[in-house]
Amino acid sequence: MVTQDIIQLAERFRGLELHAAHSGREVLRVLIKLIDESQQMTLPGLAEEVQENIRFLLRSLPPYAPPLNSINRVLLTVEEISSAGGNVEDVKRRLDSLQTETSDARLNQARIASNLMDILPPEAVIYTHTLSETVLGVILELHRSEKVKKVIVTESRPNNDGWDTARRLAEQNLKVELTIDAAMPAAIEKAHLMLSGAEIIRSDGSVVGKIGAYPAALH
Repeated sequence: MVTQDIIQLAERFRGLELHAAHSGREVLRVLIKLIDESQQMTLPGLAEEVQENIRFLLRSLPPYAPPLNSINRVLLTVEEISSAGGNVEDVKRRLDSLQTETSDARLNQARIASNLMDILPPEAVIYTHTLSETVLGVILELHRSEKVKKVIVTESRPNNDGWDTARRLAEQNLKVELTIDAAMPAAIEKAHLMLSGAEIIRSDGSVVGKIGAYPAALH
Protein backbone atom coordinates (compact mmCIF):
# COMPACT_ATOMS: atom_id res chain seq x y z
CA MET A 1 0.00 0.00 0.00
CA VAL A 2 1.33 3.42 -0.96
CA THR A 3 1.15 5.82 1.98
CA GLN A 4 -0.38 9.29 1.85
CA ASP A 5 3.00 10.83 2.71
CA ILE A 6 4.57 9.23 -0.36
CA ILE A 7 1.67 10.39 -2.56
CA GLN A 8 2.05 13.95 -1.27
CA LEU A 9 5.81 13.83 -1.76
CA ALA A 10 5.33 12.68 -5.37
CA GLU A 11 2.94 15.58 -5.94
CA ARG A 12 5.55 18.01 -4.63
CA PHE A 13 8.12 16.64 -7.07
CA ARG A 14 5.63 16.90 -9.96
CA GLY A 15 4.94 20.49 -8.92
CA LEU A 16 8.70 21.24 -9.00
CA GLU A 17 8.60 22.25 -5.33
CA LEU A 18 11.62 20.18 -4.26
CA HIS A 19 15.18 20.62 -5.45
CA ALA A 20 18.74 19.82 -4.48
CA ALA A 21 19.75 18.57 -1.03
CA HIS A 22 16.40 19.51 0.49
CA SER A 23 14.69 16.92 -1.70
CA GLY A 24 17.08 14.26 -0.42
CA ARG A 25 16.29 15.11 3.19
CA GLU A 26 12.55 15.03 2.48
CA VAL A 27 12.75 11.62 0.81
CA LEU A 28 14.80 10.26 3.73
CA ARG A 29 12.36 11.70 6.26
CA VAL A 30 9.29 10.22 4.57
CA LEU A 31 10.85 6.78 4.04
CA ILE A 32 11.99 6.62 7.67
CA LYS A 33 8.48 7.58 8.78
CA LEU A 34 7.05 4.86 6.52
CA ILE A 35 9.29 2.24 8.14
CA ASP A 36 8.70 3.51 11.69
CA GLU A 37 4.93 3.27 11.23
CA SER A 38 4.96 0.00 9.27
CA GLN A 39 2.92 -2.90 10.67
CA GLN A 40 5.09 -5.46 8.89
CA MET A 41 6.58 -8.02 11.28
CA THR A 42 9.13 -9.57 8.92
CA LEU A 43 11.98 -8.08 6.89
CA PRO A 44 10.74 -9.53 3.57
CA GLY A 45 7.34 -7.94 4.20
CA LEU A 46 8.93 -4.62 5.15
CA ALA A 47 11.22 -4.70 2.11
CA GLU A 48 8.25 -5.28 -0.23
CA GLU A 49 6.28 -2.43 1.36
CA VAL A 50 9.23 -0.04 1.05
CA GLN A 51 9.91 -1.05 -2.55
CA GLU A 52 6.24 -0.58 -3.52
CA ASN A 53 6.32 2.99 -2.18
CA ILE A 54 9.67 3.72 -3.82
CA ARG A 55 8.40 2.46 -7.20
CA PHE A 56 5.46 4.85 -6.93
CA LEU A 57 7.73 7.75 -5.98
CA LEU A 58 10.19 7.08 -8.81
CA ARG A 59 7.48 7.78 -11.40
CA SER A 60 7.50 11.44 -10.35
CA LEU A 61 11.12 11.82 -9.30
CA PRO A 62 13.36 14.06 -11.45
CA PRO A 63 16.94 12.83 -12.03
CA TYR A 64 18.30 14.50 -8.89
CA ALA A 65 21.11 12.74 -7.06
CA PRO A 66 20.19 13.64 -3.43
CA PRO A 67 16.78 11.88 -3.34
CA LEU A 68 18.18 8.89 -5.24
CA ASN A 69 21.03 8.70 -2.72
CA SER A 70 18.50 8.71 0.13
CA ILE A 71 16.52 5.91 -1.50
CA ASN A 72 19.68 3.86 -1.95
CA ARG A 73 20.71 4.41 1.68
CA VAL A 74 17.36 3.11 2.92
CA LEU A 75 17.38 0.08 0.61
CA LEU A 76 21.00 -0.71 1.51
CA THR A 77 20.18 -0.53 5.22
CA VAL A 78 17.34 -3.02 4.83
CA GLU A 79 19.54 -5.32 2.73
CA GLU A 80 22.50 -5.20 5.14
CA ILE A 81 20.40 -5.94 8.21
CA SER A 82 18.56 -8.73 6.41
CA SER A 83 21.90 -10.30 5.38
CA ALA A 84 23.12 -10.06 8.98
CA GLY A 85 20.07 -11.91 10.28
CA GLY A 86 18.51 -8.84 11.90
CA ASN A 87 14.87 -7.90 12.22
CA VAL A 88 12.47 -5.03 11.57
CA GLU A 89 13.32 -3.29 14.83
CA ASP A 90 17.02 -3.32 13.90
CA VAL A 91 16.17 -1.51 10.66
CA LYS A 92 14.14 1.11 12.53
CA ARG A 93 16.95 1.74 15.01
CA ARG A 94 19.58 2.04 12.27
CA LEU A 95 17.51 4.51 10.25
CA ASP A 96 16.59 6.57 13.31
CA SER A 97 20.30 6.99 14.07
CA LEU A 98 20.94 7.87 10.42
CA GLN A 99 18.39 10.67 10.59
CA THR A 100 19.86 11.89 13.87
CA GLU A 101 23.30 12.11 12.26
CA THR A 102 22.02 14.51 9.56
CA SER A 103 23.86 17.78 10.17
CA ASP A 104 22.20 21.13 10.77
CA ALA A 105 22.23 22.63 7.27
CA ARG A 106 21.74 26.21 8.50
CA LEU A 107 24.74 25.90 10.82
CA ASN A 108 26.94 24.62 8.00
CA GLN A 109 25.84 27.47 5.74
CA ALA A 110 26.70 30.00 8.44
CA ARG A 111 30.16 28.44 8.85
CA ILE A 112 30.87 28.62 5.12
CA ALA A 113 29.69 32.23 4.97
CA SER A 114 31.85 33.13 7.95
CA ASN A 115 34.95 31.72 6.22
CA LEU A 116 34.15 33.69 3.08
CA MET A 117 33.71 36.99 4.90
CA ASP A 118 37.46 37.53 5.22
CA ILE A 119 38.31 36.87 1.58
CA LEU A 120 35.48 38.67 -0.22
CA PRO A 121 35.85 42.36 -1.10
CA PRO A 122 33.12 44.85 -0.14
CA GLU A 123 30.11 44.71 -2.46
CA ALA A 124 31.14 41.36 -3.87
CA VAL A 125 29.68 39.88 -7.03
CA ILE A 126 28.95 36.14 -6.79
CA TYR A 127 28.33 33.72 -9.65
CA THR A 128 26.33 30.51 -9.27
CA HIS A 129 24.39 28.14 -11.50
CA THR A 130 21.52 25.66 -11.16
CA LEU A 131 20.01 25.32 -7.65
CA SER A 132 21.71 24.37 -4.41
CA GLU A 133 20.10 24.81 -0.99
CA THR A 134 23.56 25.16 0.54
CA VAL A 135 24.64 27.85 -1.93
CA LEU A 136 21.37 29.72 -1.43
CA GLY A 137 21.84 29.64 2.33
CA VAL A 138 25.46 30.85 2.12
CA ILE A 139 24.56 33.73 -0.20
CA LEU A 140 21.72 34.81 2.07
CA GLU A 141 24.02 34.68 5.10
CA LEU A 142 26.47 36.94 3.25
CA HIS A 143 23.60 39.20 2.18
CA ARG A 144 22.52 39.64 5.78
CA SER A 145 26.05 40.87 6.50
CA GLU A 146 25.74 43.35 3.58
CA LYS A 147 28.63 41.67 1.80
CA VAL A 148 26.98 40.99 -1.56
CA LYS A 149 26.36 43.58 -4.27
CA LYS A 150 24.95 41.25 -6.93
CA VAL A 151 24.49 37.58 -7.80
CA ILE A 152 24.81 36.35 -11.38
CA VAL A 153 22.90 33.14 -12.12
CA THR A 154 22.82 31.03 -15.29
CA GLU A 155 19.56 29.34 -16.26
CA SER A 156 20.71 25.71 -15.97
CA ARG A 157 18.62 24.24 -18.74
CA PRO A 158 16.70 22.05 -19.41
CA ASN A 159 15.15 22.15 -15.92
CA ASN A 160 15.78 25.89 -15.54
CA ASP A 161 16.75 25.46 -11.88
CA GLY A 162 18.69 28.72 -12.16
CA TRP A 163 15.40 30.56 -12.62
CA ASP A 164 14.28 29.25 -9.23
CA THR A 165 17.57 30.33 -7.65
CA ALA A 166 17.22 33.82 -9.13
CA ARG A 167 13.62 34.14 -7.97
CA ARG A 168 14.36 33.05 -4.42
CA LEU A 169 17.30 35.43 -4.13
CA ALA A 170 15.30 38.33 -5.58
CA GLU A 171 12.55 37.66 -3.04
CA GLN A 172 15.15 38.47 -0.35
CA ASN A 173 15.88 41.85 -2.00
CA LEU A 174 19.13 40.75 -3.58
CA LYS A 175 20.14 42.22 -6.92
CA VAL A 176 20.17 39.30 -9.37
CA GLU A 177 21.31 39.03 -12.98
CA LEU A 178 19.92 35.97 -14.79
CA THR A 179 21.71 34.96 -17.98
CA ILE A 180 21.87 32.07 -20.45
CA ASP A 181 24.12 29.05 -19.90
CA ALA A 182 26.25 29.91 -22.94
CA ALA A 183 27.21 33.20 -21.25
CA MET A 184 28.78 31.37 -18.30
CA PRO A 185 32.42 32.35 -19.10
CA ALA A 186 31.53 36.03 -19.29
CA ALA A 187 29.46 35.78 -16.10
CA ILE A 188 32.35 34.20 -14.21
CA GLU A 189 34.73 36.92 -15.38
CA LYS A 190 32.49 39.56 -13.78
CA ALA A 191 32.35 37.73 -10.43
CA HIS A 192 34.67 37.75 -7.44
CA LEU A 193 33.57 34.27 -6.39
CA MET A 194 31.86 31.23 -7.89
CA LEU A 195 29.73 29.08 -5.60
CA SER A 196 28.60 25.64 -6.76
CA GLY A 197 26.75 22.90 -4.93
CA ALA A 198 27.71 19.24 -5.12
CA GLU A 199 25.57 16.19 -5.76
CA ILE A 200 27.94 13.97 -3.77
CA ILE A 201 31.01 14.67 -1.59
CA ARG A 202 33.14 11.54 -1.30
CA SER A 203 35.15 10.57 1.76
CA ASP A 204 38.41 11.41 -0.06
CA GLY A 205 37.25 15.00 -0.62
CA SER A 206 36.42 14.62 -4.31
CA VAL A 207 33.01 15.78 -5.48
CA VAL A 208 30.38 14.86 -8.05
CA GLY A 209 28.46 17.76 -9.54
CA LYS A 210 26.05 18.46 -12.36
CA ILE A 211 27.60 18.58 -15.80
CA GLY A 212 27.72 22.39 -15.87
CA ALA A 213 29.97 22.46 -12.81
CA TYR A 214 32.96 21.11 -14.76
CA PRO A 215 33.26 23.87 -17.40
CA ALA A 216 32.45 26.44 -14.71
CA ALA A 217 35.37 25.18 -12.60
CA LEU A 218 37.69 25.33 -15.62
CA HIS A 219 36.89 28.99 -16.09
